[in-house]
Amino acid sequence: MEKLNLSAERVHLLQKVAKKERDPLEILFCTVLSTLVFIFVYALIAFKFRFEEPSLAWVLGPGIIFVICCLLSFFTYKKIKNSMPGDRRNLFINLTVCFWAALLAGIYCGDRTFWQYTTNIWSYRDLISYVDINPASDHGQAYMDSGHVYFKFQSKVLTQKSHKFHNGDTYCVAPIIHGNFIPTPGDTSQIMNGYILPPSGSYDWWAVGTNCCDSDAPNSWTCGEAHQGLTPRSGMRLLSDNQRPYYLLAVQEWSATYGLPVQHPLFFTMVKDPLETEDQYASWADRDMWNDAAWFLLAAFIISFLIHVVLHRNKVF
Repeated sequence: MEKLNLSAERVHLLQKVAKKERDPLEILFCTVLSTLVFIFVYALIAFKFRFEEPSLAWVLGPGIIFVICCLLSFFTYKKIKNSMPGDRRNLFINLTVCFWAALLAGIYCGDRTFWQYTTNIWSYRDLISYVDINPASDHGQAYMDSGHVYFKFQSKVLTQKSHKFHNGDTYCVAPIIHGNFIPTPGDTSQIMNGYILPPSGSYDWWAVGTNCCDSDAPNSWTCGEAHQGLTPRSGMRLLSDNQRPYYLLAVQEWSATYGLPVQHPLFFTMVKDPLETEDQYASWADRDMWNDAAWFLLAAFIISFLIHVVLHRNKVF
């Protein structure tokens, strides 16, 4: 008789659970909590703390969340294996999937923002700013530690004599000069192959950009801010080790074309104000984080809702 009562009670519980409708609070809980995890991982991977303490940032951010995800997965597995009628297995399954998604998405998006913006901001602040550089007389070798460079008045980017190197992308280079490039009547400057050789004996200062001089037209140069009538006198040093070899090849081809020496080339993105550009980088990094968080919130809601529906249809409660 007692066994029959227990069996009847079990059937009653199963019927009660089977009648359970959708639980919007469960979906909301998984969505919000996983989005907070995403922001936590993103913030530690994308911003200044990682630049200053990279190992600690990975341990405190993705490391801790990875351990939590593993423990949650183990707990969910035990919950499924030893489930009883009325156990909230679907909540833990849903939460586990959303947490893993938050961890992976936070690492991917945060790492992208770090390399796109943050590393540039703080790398420039570790380098030295130089003012009143004369590209005609100053040697590039003496300024290998430069980050921001403010060029002498009337310095300009010689976009009419730019050059490009193709390797998937187009790597554009143009010399930064002070004075004339082609001699004029009565000019006492040293001449080499029909062009003026600067007092430094080398063209070491270069404006660069990617995919911004594809056309052969004279006004096709759109790299940095040295175009559309703008003549910025300051540059931000190229920091990308991946791009530097291609710009160097473009400069070497330019040197061979004009028969002019290039000894220690330095590459710069020309801007009106390097400090203002750094502030823009910081603003864009913050913007990207909140945009990515909004997209993840939407994705987490959809994932959580679909998991919830699938589990209910398969009588997993």
